[in-house]
Amino acid sequence: MGRLRHSPVLWHAAILYVLFVVPAAIGQDPGAMIPEVSAGPLEPAAKPPPPPAKAPPNPYHDPFYKNDFRYLDDPNFVSRDPFDVLKRLVPVPGTILDLGGEYSLRLHNEYNLRLNNRGNDFLLTRTRLYADLHCGEWFRVYAEAVDSTSSFERLPPRLGEENRWDSNNLFGDLRAWQDSNGGTLTARVGRQELDYGNQRLIASAPWTNTRITYDGARALLASKTWDVDAFWTRLVPLAQHINNDHDFDQSDPKQQLTGLYATRHDRPNETIDAYFLRLENRNPVARGGDGVVGGFDANTVGGRWKGRRDAWLWEAEGAYQFGAYGHDRQSAGFYVVGVGRQFDAVPTTPTLWAYYDWASGDADPTDRRRGTFNQLLPQTHIFLGLGDIVGRQNLRDVNFQLTARPDPHVTLIAELHLFWLQQARDSLYNNAGVPVRTDSTGRAGSRVGQEADFTAQVRLNQHANLLVSYGHFFPGPFLSQTGGSRPADFLYTWLTFKF
Repeated sequence: MGRLRHSPVLWHAAILYVLFVVPAAIGQDPGAMIPEVSAGPLEPAAKPPPPPAKAPPNPYHDPFYKNDFRYLDDPNFVSRDPFDVLKRLVPVPGTILDLGGEYSLRLHNEYNLRLNNRGNDFLLTRTRLYADLHCGEWFRVYAEAVDSTSSFERLPPRLGEENRWDSNNLFGDLRAWQDSNGGTLTARVGRQELDYGNQRLIASAPWTNTRITYDGARALLASKTWDVDAFWTRLVPLAQHINNDHDFDQSDPKQQLTGLYATRHDRPNETIDAYFLRLENRNPVARGGDGVVGGFDANTVGGRWKGRRDAWLWEAEGAYQFGAYGHDRQSAGFYVVGVGRQFDAVPTTPTLWAYYDWASGDADPTDRRRGTFNQLLPQTHIFLGLGDIVGRQNLRDVNFQLTARPDPHVTLIAELHLFWLQQARDSLYNNAGVPVRTDSTGRAGSRVGQEADFTAQVRLNQHANLLVSYGHFFPGPFLSQTGGSRPADFLYTWLTFKF
């Protein structure tokens, strides 16, 4: 903590905290201040009215195009939320319009997270505004704008930390088929976020200040047993946001993501996924100590099984990857195995997980075979340490997670990660899949380091959420012998307000 410096940003964040969090907390249940009105003793008895409809615990989802405010259509529902006036609007007969968005502030105090022995204190802001228009049951248009900024930085902003007013989602849905059992087939075309499974391979990456998005087309089949998505898209690269640009984001025709993703969800407390994903990039890309190669195509076939029985929980996911990396033949893979247990009889009902996360590396960088797993376009922040120092490439990670809920609105999380390289002659890759340290001789060994993270999340109400995280990274011999590295510290404070 000694390396976390004070800055005027803290005062700025404190003022915004008072402006946003305190009013949100005070207004958490405005309905509690409204007294009940009962019939007087001289009035005739009346048939009791039907019970008022209740709002779901959280109608907001991620991504926003999954938000569901249909409970407002119930005539017995009594609205006490001031933002309900923006939902279920009827611009013209036969249409329904939802309006909303999010404003977030995230304060970073960092030291050496980029392995450069330098500190950085800065403030990220993000504004998202959306409009969701349904025309009957068969057609829909969804649009979402985003404005992301970074202030007070001492180092150049990372890719994705800045993006001035642009489109994060802009697509149309056409329902092509629907049966009496609720099955549907929908065609979606336009700009859209993608989130699949547990987001280890394909995610919109909500931690990134500018979320990952794509231009393309999808076919979405939903039934009581399976949900199946087939898609062809082009990536909207984060690199075009450098220098705080104001240009409309363009997708890259040289970076294409296609695939088929199926999820079985009819079994209680159990989910099964199966998928084929192909990521093609025809731009020059870095390859550790070997410089630059002329693109790649990574074909990934895998599955995931997650479930629960009584107090025991488990998750397993794995995939094999083949294709080409420059002139090399790709043959790689990854797997994750986790076992957890929830202790219901213990105060705060803690849950303990133990995970082993493995991604293959390249044993011999000089041959014509590429053994390094390509992590595709994932969400690594919640799986591989909150410092975002490593990615799921050439990696072994033994990690433990303890979660406790001292209050229904408060969640506490403690994590410990032990990192090794899977192959000592391959590189260490960061959370974006970019090689950051390499020893092609392998003499530096494979011990990357350890990371301890602590998080407190407070759900003030269905609109406001406050998250505070602190972590410390202990460098291992590999980093010490490939350029040196001091310990890394970080402190994040993140406030979001949805409306």
